[in-house]
Amino acid sequence: MSLNSIFDAITTDTSGYRFLKTVAHGLSFLYLGGLKLHQLVYKRGWLEVKKSPCKVISVGNLTVGGTGKTPFVIFLAQFLREMGRKVAVVTRGYKARSDKMLISDGERIFLSPMEAGDEGYLLAKNLKSIPVLKGKERYQVITLAFKRFGPEVVVLDDAFQHYALKKDLEIVLLDAERPFGNGHLLPRGILREPISALNRADAVVLTKIKDEEKAMRLKQFLINRFPHLKIFTTQTKISLLFNAFNTTNPINPTNAINAIAFCGIAKPMDFYQTCIVLGLKIVALLPFADHHIYTKKDIQHLICLAKNKKVKVLVTTEKDAVKLFSFKKEFIQAGLQLAFPRIELNIAEKEAFGTWLKERLGF
Repeated sequence: MSLNSIFDAITTDTSGYRFLKTVAHGLSFLYLGGLKLHQLVYKRGWLEVKKSPCKVISVGNLTVGGTGKTPFVIFLAQFLREMGRKVAVVTRGYKARSDKMLISDGERIFLSPMEAGDEGYLLAKNLKSIPVLKGKERYQVITLAFKRFGPEVVVLDDAFQHYALKKDLEIVLLDAERPFGNGHLLPRGILREPISALNRADAVVLTKIKDEEKAMRLKQFLINRFPHLKIFTTQTKISLLFNAFNTTNPINPTNAINAIAFCGIAKPMDFYQTCIVLGLKIVALLPFADHHIYTKKDIQHLICLAKNKKVKVLVTTEKDAVKLFSFKKEFIQAGLQLAFPRIELNIAEKEAFGTWLKERLGF
């Protein structure tokens, strides 16, 4: 059993694993102690909280795992630009293999998916006329963005737990189906911080809404416990499938298409459900670790599986697809089509969201 499978079993309260759950529970207290110490050094002023030269909107999570953060960052950056604002996007660059900060100037992409990190490259690929930069030292990256492009506002990706920078707005995304996991901190649960951390947030955006009643109960809980929060909900649009190597011609999926699905994301079953919604018949699902870096051995395994299952279509996420361009020759030689669905996210209360942004940012 893989480490990811064990983590999922522990954090979803799967029966068994009593000893591991006990160990994980103890480690959660150590994690909380480290977290509080980390927060304290900034709260007491022992480490400086730096001020950006422009407005900063942080988009973050309370939990590990997919909440639709990348599609939301794309939506928010485009929405701000439609409001007439100069925008730049800054991301951490998780697993990026280059120290270069500039991914895209809004016109050209300068780094490969491996150099930029999958999320950074995907942001750059989808954001036209909006610069995208990366780096662990966010203040340094924002300073470069400001000097080079003069943005009025920076959208800071995955920064709710980044205490070293003053932010003008904190937006936290919650998966409406499993907003707090099992209620435990890492590694016993999926919470990065206690639920009380939402006191620092300005707004919560509920994503992946499947059960309206469940979402309403969550919304009421948030209103009662955190009355200062603005709460917004999202609408998700799943576009047609696109050929990873020729995105100009969408594929119209039907139930007649047998496919193998694979992905390297936190919640592979969410992707599986997306494939079903599209009308694909999934004959096998291969989950890899989140942010997985694909190797030639992985591709050979996928090709071999496709031959055994007698399928001609492999479907993955757009985030995974951008990391597979270097294997184009292998897929084509095997007679396989690599496809991905494009997922777009919008705020349901768009007008109210725009009014709130203008009021809070002074635009």
